Amino acid sequence: MSALPKHLAEAIALAEERGFKLTAEVVAHLRTMPPDAVHAAVQRMIQLAEQQTPRPLFLSKDLLEASGAELAARKEPQQPRPIAVRREEHKPRYSIVVNLTTVGRVEGTGDAFVRYFQSRYTQLAQIIATEHRIAATPLASIRRLYEQGHRDEEGLYAVVMVREVKRRSDYTVLTVEDRESAATVIVRKEVVTPSQAYDWILPDQVLAIKLVAREQYMIAKDIRFPGLPPRLREPLKQKVYALFIGDFHFGSKLARTDLVRRLVDWINGRVVTPEEREIVENLRYIFIVGDLVDGVGIYKGQDKELAIHDVRKQYEAAAAALLWNIPQDITVFVIPGNHDATWPYLPQVPPFRELSEPIYDIKNVVVLSNPSVVEVEGRRILLYHGQGLDAMIGRVPGSAYTQLHKCLPNLLQLILAQRHLAPVYGEATPLLPTKEDYLVIKEPPDILAVGHLHVAAVTKYQGIRCIATGAWQDASSYQRRHGIQPDVGYAIAVDLSDPLLQARVLRF
Repeated sequence: MSALPKHLAEAIALAEERGFKLTAEVVAHLRTMPPDAVHAAVQRMIQLAEQQTPRPLFLSKDLLEASGAELAARKEPQQPRPIAVRREEHKPRYSIVVNLTTVGRVEGTGDAFVRYFQSRYTQLAQIIATEHRIAATPLASIRRLYEQGHRDEEGLYAVVMVREVKRRSDYTVLTVEDRESAATVIVRKEVVTPSQAYDWILPDQVLAIKLVAREQYMIAKDIRFPGLPPRLREPLKQKVYALFIGDFHFGSKLARTDLVRRLVDWINGRVVTPEEREIVENLRYIFIVGDLVDGVGIYKGQDKELAIHDVRKQYEAAAAALLWNIPQDITVFVIPGNHDATWPYLPQVPPFRELSEPIYDIKNVVVLSNPSVVEVEGRRILLYHGQGLDAMIGRVPGSAYTQLHKCLPNLLQLILAQRHLAPVYGEATPLLPTKEDYLVIKEPPDILAVGHLHVAAVTKYQGIRCIATGAWQDASSYQRRHGIQPDVGYAIAVDLSDPLLQARVLRF
């Protein structure tokens, strides 16, 4: 037998230090794996073996398969990987529209927060003026006209930021403000169109409200969200599919590596139904919307649910089990989530390279920020992990973690209607007080894709396809405490060539 490479000898020594031997079959398989994936594979096998009763002496092929590491085997990693389906030659056509590799200097001062909200207000006020052709009147001017005896019951529009929302049985009381002053506003449901938008009013939103002044308060006659114009598209000449997936949480004991193996087989055309063959043969792009790994120290008690405690090794496992096994003719876009190796505040820059090097080394993988915007085959795709949804749940009537399958489509529509990815500040979603609010949706997308909540959903708003991707991890203790029932092993395939962007939910 030839001498063992250094990385393999070190992995064998690690196993022996923990009281295990590797079978010859496992050693032979580890030889076929990328060097930087071997350590993670052996560590995962050790962790699985230590959970067994009785404790085994040998780390066998069964443990290797259970760890998901067998997916990493490839003798010529730099060569295009063979696939079982026939894909016509296709040159990727994409451009990166938004990728926040830096957000400038951020200060945690009161002035910094004021500038942040002024940026939000200014951007959304301009969008409202453009979309609705509204000339806004300051709140102070509306009040002054009333005090001077003007009793215009038609009302005047003001563009305001909502400071507080108090819901009553048949009306809602808002405290709103513009650049100069504040006011109390009474809103009845019949003045809001569409009717479900009455429940969409949240703190820190920017709205246009037609107001009639009274002695102590103002009455809303009409409310306009920033909104989006209808999106119309032409069909593409060539059939092109994109696959949206996310929340793999590699490194967690709860990560479903068995389902990942099915996904990899499916992408490579090895396990495909006749109905799905068109998707696989024309699959050109994959979007991973965050939480590729489980991270470390994210929630209380997480250490008990981790199989890999080193975030670098978690990224090695992700590359070995998934990314290295995606054919080179498919372009993969990856953004971070709240579990990934970047800062926890929105917006998030791409994962820090020194902690996630393996995913940067793969030629067909493009690593981006959260949020980011990519234009693919002429379709504008807004990628966002979805942390801002946490602050909306419970505030929007009818929304709850226990009701995500019912309420999530409504929340996705609300994100687009308000033209902001995280409207509620300072509670469940930590936001950076950047000089510019990068979470404003400046240009209408064709697709909004989110993850985070581990529930799959597909809906539309003004012709924009809205997607939530589900997850590849069983329910964590955190999710069980909140009553979240995850959709595990889900992916969303979208026909980019179709003007309607028809979507299909796939379960593995």
